[in-house]
Amino acid sequence: MRQFAIGIKSSNTVFNVMSKLMLILLTSTLFLACGNSLLSNTPPSKVINADNIPPVYSVPTPTPVEEPEIKKKWHQQNNDLTLDWNGSDLSVTLNGRKIPDIFKRISEARNDRIRQDSNTRDCDVTHFFKPASVVGTVFSFEQEEGSSCGTTTIDWRYTTIDLADTQGLDLPSFSELGNKKFNAHTSTPLVSLTKWFTEDEILQALLTNQDIASGIKRAIQSGKLTQPPTNLSEFGKLFSPIDYDSFGDLFLEKDFLTRFTFHHIDGDRVVVWISLTPTSHAAQAVQDHLEIRLPISGELRTSLTLADTGERGFLSKDASKFVGTSSAEFEHTK
Repeated sequence: MRQFAIGIKSSNTVFNVMSKLMLILLTSTLFLACGNSLLSNTPPSKVINADNIPPVYSVPTPTPVEEPEIKKKWHQQNNDLTLDWNGSDLSVTLNGRKIPDIFKRISEARNDRIRQDSNTRDCDVTHFFKPASVVGTVFSFEQEEGSSCGTTTIDWRYTTIDLADTQGLDLPSFSELGNKKFNAHTSTPLVSLTKWFTEDEILQALLTNQDIASGIKRAIQSGKLTQPPTNLSEFGKLFSPIDYDSFGDLFLEKDFLTRFTFHHIDGDRVVVWISLTPTSHAAQAVQDHLEIRLPISGELRTSLTLADTGERGFLSKDASKFVGTSSAEFEHTK
């Protein structure tokens, strides 16, 4: 700084004096800000203030970048069952009979049902579908539905169907998928976990889930329960929308045993994800699941093993590797 000040030359005396004064003021300011750093060779970044608190540097927060969807085509033939996913819809061929555009068919049926239930024809409905797992002929997919019929609603769930039931795929019962009044026992396309597991196995798997165990403990402490549920019927009553405090803003639907996907294998058990439903309008965009572990036995073991390796089908943990991350999307405006 001194060398810089001495080296200034000017024929204007006033300018020269003002320049020196400004340099003195600047030097004083730097001295006060940095303490003795100007008199020593200590870099300013290592200066500790009077309270021995290191300086805090402001680091700009990076703007999150949304990853683009990955669109993939997937084709696989499992004995008499052929599946074709083109990134936009799924076609099924079983025993020579082809059923094209499965997701489009579901969206059209659901659209008719929504308009019927809303008692208005002024509706905008958007459907999203994404394959989640294929185990044997059992197909699970994510199903998201947004509708604006006076009020805006968003529904999301896992749905599991048996592709071998070609008669069921033609039934109007598809229009009931996602309907809260849906009765799984009277509609053939949907598959329940009870197809492979006993009610006791499912109940024990549910009770060992940490969130459920905590919810039951609170229910006992509050006097709502005297003991843990002893069957699935009692369990369903406890975790109904009325008693939604177990998962915060989420709960299990009455047909939750059909809202699942096979996620991965863990030793001698298969990890199953069951979709949860928001309890409030504010949380309706939340997509979350309940995780349980069920024992593998019988024919399911072979199907799961083949799906785990990708030889026949796939599990949810590998879904993006086989079918990408894009969704089948359908809009209905009227």
